[in-house]
Amino acid sequence: MMWNNQNAYWAARKYDSDGNVIYTIDNLRNTEEVDQINKINKDEITIDNYPNPFNPSTTISYRLPSQGYVSIKVYDMLGQEIVALVNEQQNKGIHTTNFDGTNLSSGIYFYKMFVNNEVIATRRFMLIK
Repeated sequence: MMWNNQNAYWAARKYDSDGNVIYTIDNLRNTEEVDQINKINKDEITIDNYPNPFNPSTTISYRLPSQGYVSIKVYDMLGQEIVALVNEQQNKGIHTTNFDGTNLSSGIYFYKMFVNNEVIATRRFMLIK
């Protein structure tokens, strides 16, 4: 709430379950829809790896519904980044990348997918030697 010399001004925002603003409204009856043109629908993106558990490598496959800047990073149990597997602009469609755990110890690791700097998915996989 703010004061604009004559009246109190208020605004409200509606958020989706991921914390993104869907729209805003204020007491002056101004509304603003969030631009959905460049927004990636998380439900349309798929990502998985096979095999899981793996030794020593696994293939991560994912599908993009539209073009975007994709980053896929692997993390250990402490949240430290191990490697960035993908970090580039990609067209819509099905893509794959490989993760080689030859130089790592057995354990659980995580890979996180970002599209246009937004976290899309986090998955867990297990390296067994």
